[in-house]
Amino acid sequence: MKKKSATIGIFATIIALIIIISYLFALNHDYYKIKSRVEKIKEALPIDENYKTVGWLRVQGTNIDFPVVKEKYTQSFSYPIDKEEYVWLMNEKEEYKDNIIISGHNIFNLSKNPKISDNSFKRMESLLAFVYYDFAKKNQYIQYTLNQKDYIYKIYAVAFIKNEDMNSLFRESDNDYTSKVIKDQINLYKEKSLYDYDIEVDEKDKLITLVTCTRFFKEQENVNFIVSGRLLRENEKNRKYEIKKNKKNYLKLEEEMSDNNVK
Repeated sequence: MKKKSATIGIFATIIALIIIISYLFALNHDYYKIKSRVEKIKEALPIDENYKTVGWLRVQGTNIDFPVVKEKYTQSFSYPIDKEEYVWLMNEKEEYKDNIIISGHNIFNLSKNPKISDNSFKRMESLLAFVYYDFAKKNQYIQYTLNQKDYIYKIYAVAFIKNEDMNSLFRESDNDYTSKVIKDQINLYKEKSLYDYDIEVDEKDKLITLVTCTRFFKEQENVNFIVSGRLLRENEKNRKYEIKKNKKNYLKLEEEMSDNNVK
């Protein structure tokens, strides 16, 4: 009997040590693994002579690992829908900005029950995977590579935003993104977010917003799906952080998904 108790005690001690070591390992190691895309930018070819490759975008947990391109000669933002594996810089200039906006097409993931992944996803379709709570909990970072540097952003909002609200925030000139505009943008995204992220964000942070189209609520409703993040602050660790469902916004999402399954 004593031997059995001793064995159980040793086993429990080993389990406790494993848990402690795992916890300490997690505390001291990056949650998001950076894979630099500096060289890939150099190697990437533009779509054609009208565009140039200016950066690279990676989104944790998705197949979005694409060059970022920009029009060379105009600012029309008319990006060909038939071109795959590219996303588009929507800022006036290609230099690093405090408020970066990147857009991409969604062709094959428009239903009310989006797929997390599929072989047909060659654009920004897999961004819709963030409607699922378990996916969002696990995947919390965006990487944007520019000017020989990999910038890492913590996601703070995932939301459906009406076109008129997006248009009220977008500016023709990068210089027009005043502190008030940035603050309004953050407040809107957080108010509409499906999740409440346990991170601070304010108008002094450097932001990135990924935008794609969706027909989630109504086929003809003009709605964008956005995932927005803020740059890691100085001396801030690349770690996993807490995320909870926003009761009001996520309930609406679940109701839409449920209605779609009934039909």
